[in-house]
Amino acid sequence: MPLTDVRVYSRAAAKYRPKPVRLLWVAHAPPASPERYFYFETMSRHDSLFREVMRAMFPGAHVPWTGESKKPLLRAFRDAGGYLIDLHKDPLRPSAEKWWPVTKGQIRRLDPAHIVLLDKTVCRFVRPRLYEMGLGDRLLTREDVAFPGSGWQSEFHDIVDPLVRGLYA
Repeated sequence: MPLTDVRVYSRAAAKYRPKPVRLLWVAHAPPASPERYFYFETMSRHDSLFREVMRAMFPGAHVPWTGESKKPLLRAFRDAGGYLIDLHKDPLRPSAEKWWPVTKGQIRRLDPAHIVLLDKTVCRFVRPRLYEMGLGDRLLTREDVAFPGSGWQSEFHDIVDPLVRGLYA
């Protein structure tokens, strides 16, 4: 069942917003299947974004199985200064041009120390705009990063893990 009230996503994410944001992850859009949303607290079977981001941030940590609580890792993510936002705020109406002013304002308000872009489409759209905003020096991912699902997990980790772990070494 699709979720159309995007405020539900915002409220779930706000519970885990760190102050300050040390590492901002920018993904494509909330999933059309709401149970897979990054900040919803119960693990879904197809929650690969959450699984792989947590594995990048916390090597060796227990990543929950389907139906288990994500709360401990969400708290650890927040406490490490990690925060994930979506370029598109509505999973049913993705439009980079439409949502960019909202996302741009959100990035400015969050004022992250570092930024990781997820998904090749996001990388190609957001990267030049971050440079235009004067935030290019905060960008960790200088190359396109595949979404960490559907067999692309290894490529994702090859690029992202050294960057992220370098921050927390």
